[in-house]
Amino acid sequence: MLDIKEINKLAVPAILYNIIEPLIGLIDTAVIGQMEYSPTEAQAGIGLAAGLISTLIWGLAQIRTAVSSLVSQNLDKNKIQEILSLVPQALVFSVFLGILFGSLSGFFYIDICTFLFEESNPSVISFSRQYYEIRAIGLPLSLLSAGLFGVFRGYQNTTYAMYAGFSGAIVNVVLDLTLVNGWWIIPSYGVQGVAWASVLAQLTMILISFYFLIRKTPFTLKLTNKLNPHFKQMLHITWNMLLRTMALNLTFILALRYAANYGEAAIAAYSFGIQIWLFSSFFIDGYSNAGNAIAGKLLGKKDIVKLKLLGSKLKK
Repeated sequence: MLDIKEINKLAVPAILYNIIEPLIGLIDTAVIGQMEYSPTEAQAGIGLAAGLISTLIWGLAQIRTAVSSLVSQNLDKNKIQEILSLVPQALVFSVFLGILFGSLSGFFYIDICTFLFEESNPSVISFSRQYYEIRAIGLPLSLLSAGLFGVFRGYQNTTYAMYAGFSGAIVNVVLDLTLVNGWWIIPSYGVQGVAWASVLAQLTMILISFYFLIRKTPFTLKLTNKLNPHFKQMLHITWNMLLRTMALNLTFILALRYAANYGEAAIAAYSFGIQIWLFSSFFIDGYSNAGNAIAGKLLGKKDIVKLKLLGSKLKK
């Protein structure tokens, strides 16, 4: 029988990790709301930029699901040696995608914003650009962090990611409160302060994740010249997950587009509401993370009976 404790052992830390991102978003929104000048326009601008950056992260970070699946499948087969080189290659590929899409979207952000959201308020666009251009710099870090979480999940340990996530959240909150309105000798950076807080929080999560990866797992960051045999399979899984995720993200983009037509107050309200929705969604998604890891292990063992039972218990 498949013990529910085995599912919860992976699901609970994954839940705590998952809710960190929307929780940070709620805190960012609340802090921006306390700005001395144009808080509504600032929240609206961040809402547009965050919608686009979330779309890119959700789509491109699906590589973590592919890596998690392959690691868990080979883990139980005692074939871990076969995928040792895959992990650093997947992480480097994630960084490459982040640099590519971050650079292109940052450079053409005004055009993208105008096309997707039909926003015409100069103040909202200005705030949105300030926030997005900095977050675009951090896109490679976001994708790298997601890739590391995929490795830990496949290794049947989501606790490492939870520790890294909580550390990043603490850094983000402290920097938000410090950089947005200024403190002591630190000047006020406003919207840019929120963006830098997010980037530095991601960097903190990565450094801690690197520690766990090198010290607590058999994986390293050493690259090889030859592509791992599973690399093509990883891309195939990533592509399928990308299509599913982009279909979902299209609804968010359309919602932002309609909210923009109602003015900056509507965008600001939507930004806050969607963060609450994401908090709930990502909370439940912890069980999907657990299912991904355990299903890969059961698939590696070809234990179809337990695999079907897992699906039934996860639905409940």
